[in-house]
Amino acid sequence: MAACGHKRSSEQQETGEARESSDQAARDRDARPEDAARDTASSDRGAHDAGVDDTAVPPLWPELADLPSASPWRIAELPISAPTAAPVASYGPLVIDQIAIVATSRAGFVAIDLTTANVMWSRPAGPRVAPPAADGVRAVLAGDCATQPRPVAAGEIALGCYDVVDPANVADERGGFVHGAKKVVAAFDEASGVERTTITGDGAFLWRRGDRAIRVDLATGAATPANITDVTDHVDLTYGGAHWTYTLEGETLLGAVDGAIKWKTPTAGAVLVGAFNDTPPRIPLVRLAGRGRPRTDPPRNGGRHGGNPPRPTRLLLLDIAGTDGQLGQVSHSFPGASAMSSAFGAGGATIVAIRLDDSAMRDYIATFDGNGLMTWTWPLPEPPGAAPRASPPQLAITNDGWVVALFDDRVAILPLVSTSPTPEPAPSRNPTP
Repeated sequence: MAACGHKRSSEQQETGEARESSDQAARDRDARPEDAARDTASSDRGAHDAGVDDTAVPPLWPELADLPSASPWRIAELPISAPTAAPVASYGPLVIDQIAIVATSRAGFVAIDLTTANVMWSRPAGPRVAPPAADGVRAVLAGDCATQPRPVAAGEIALGCYDVVDPANVADERGGFVHGAKKVVAAFDEASGVERTTITGDGAFLWRRGDRAIRVDLATGAATPANITDVTDHVDLTYGGAHWTYTLEGETLLGAVDGAIKWKTPTAGAVLVGAFNDTPPRIPLVRLAGRGRPRTDPPRNGGRHGGNPPRPTRLLLLDIAGTDGQLGQVSHSFPGASAMSSAFGAGGATIVAIRLDDSAMRDYIATFDGNGLMTWTWPLPEPPGAAPRASPPQLAITNDGWVVALFDDRVAILPLVSTSPTPEPAPSRNPTP
């Protein structure tokens, strides 16, 4: 509460504090009336419940000083099952019916109830985990086995373990070991790099690691090689009666209609955010987040004293014309060295995790409305141990407009304060074949 320039009586002070507290509670409820139950649940708990960290103080960085800011509703600490493991992988959140499922090298697989910020269940895993994949209302969890896998048939190797779970009831539907003929799947086992997963139309599990991919029969765990093009970072939408697919592979954005590639556009250090049919009906747009100018400008006067300093690193939201790959609308710039991950929601709401500089110590989350205008920023607490962040933050947005962020074996839940109804988002942001 702000300090006053005069003294008040004890009774006046108590009355004013009660009124201010009541007014603030009303404002909170009015901001998200459909989440009153969530607000009530949070008020019923103390600030230091097991697994919930309310003490993290965001850093104050001058680059963000003039930008709108937000604060998390809750930050949940993940239970650590392998404290000595290196934090090399972090995937999710996969949101299914108000439950966020995440995977990290140190915590394994963890489910967070987004209405309470409490841990519902957790399962250990090995150091390499894959992104949880949605199979309808169930989740497929895959990664290195937490324990020694069972012996496999002659000529085969074990590639990991998997489970198919009901997130709400914590019931295993099926699970086991992923295995396959050594001569055809060993390259996947030895591969490194970003991992991706998806479920095919016929119910198989596709698992990509770097430049290798396998297809897993979820009934038996048997694995065979798959094309990496079947597990890509892409979004889909329908325009003019045709099915368009936009894929970001490496540093190239591709646009394809009904499976045939129509155009390619080079990109540099960008993440694919989403795609939408612009309104009133115009050509579809593909939204990227990435660098919009060189890292530095050449100094004036040949670098002599008095020349201009390097221009601060800036990023842009780029809307690319979906029919020919030409640059469309460009948003206002914002500070950052690189965009690391993103999420896309109703009304074109755009969430981006941004690395502020090359130290890998200063990351923040920014949200934008459908027109590309920034709505708020939240600087992530600096990583523990004064060590660079080993894996980039991961993002999701719920159907009722809450941002879920995974970082440093923690999950933050933040309210999305505003969206613009201008564009209609693509029906799915999850990679599918």
